Amino acid sequence: MIDIRKSRERGAALIIVLLLVATLSFVLLSISTVVTGGVKRGYNERARSQLIWRSFGAARVAREILSKAAAQKTLVTATNPGGMFSDQLTLPDAEGAGAMRFADATRCYNVNVLGKTSENGQADVAGPAKELTTLVTALGLGESEAAAMAAVIGDWIDIDISQNVQGAEDSFYTALPVPFRTGGGPLASVSELRAMDRITEQRYLAIRPFLCALPSTDPVAVNLNALTPRDAPLIYAMTGGDWGLDQIKSQIESRPPGGWPDEKSFWQPYVAQGGSLPQGRTKLVSDWVEVRARLAVNDQTMEEGLLFRVEADKAVLYSRSFGESQ
Repeated sequence: MIDIRKSRERGAALIIVLLLVATLSFVLLSISTVVTGGVKRGYNERARSQLIWRSFGAARVAREILSKAAAQKTLVTATNPGGMFSDQLTLPDAEGAGAMRFADATRCYNVNVLGKTSENGQADVAGPAKELTTLVTALGLGESEAAAMAAVIGDWIDIDISQNVQGAEDSFYTALPVPFRTGGGPLASVSELRAMDRITEQRYLAIRPFLCALPSTDPVAVNLNALTPRDAPLIYAMTGGDWGLDQIKSQIESRPPGGWPDEKSFWQPYVAQGGSLPQGRTKLVSDWVEVRARLAVNDQTMEEGLLFRVEADKAVLYSRSFGESQ
């Protein structure tokens, strides 16, 4: 005869054992997940640290290359086919991979000139604001919209609270649902324009390729030998709109194979029609150079942007950013 009580006891014992096994399995799975996550975090942190150190190494390599090029006067031909700005440099690395590319950083309008002041401390931006207005107009915006944009940027940069016509000062921004204040100083990045009144995403994307935010209140001296037809609006704005866009594009496309021998050669058609040579606004060499470095360690990558000012026989690092260019 079957003992029902013992059968029930054995069944209960089996259930208990199964529950214990399931519980232990969940515990072991949790431990394994925690350990695996910790290992991955440690692995990623180590890779990140290595990438940061390699980024400093890349900056030093770039500085040495630019300083040597400046001392040997080879920056003059950097924009020629096969020159420094044409090729990608591979960085030797036993544990990872890296590459960097040099590029001219003078083909832009420096928005920080709108923060320039005269000897008496007053804002001195009539000329720069007019140039920016002409540039933005050449890019397809109406003259009134372009003038308003220049006024807004000027108010954001200047240190006073006096509002320009069509501009926007602290009184405007602090009244917004999420209040904030103007910068009251030079822009560190052109991306700051997205916080300003009237500068929508569409307008920002249209003007961004032609603007830069250099650590100076002086205009950029554009490298004539680095110009492409796309850059014609910069020269157009520099002349106050007196030299036609089509004429400028044609002149840029006629650049001799070895580059312009002197600045007057480039400006000759404009001077011939009565224009005057813009003093100090153009050069035949890039004194601002951007370096984009891409570094990799295992499956981790890092994008680094470096901005150098090349002075005489040395290169000085002015800014560093991580991630894709803005």
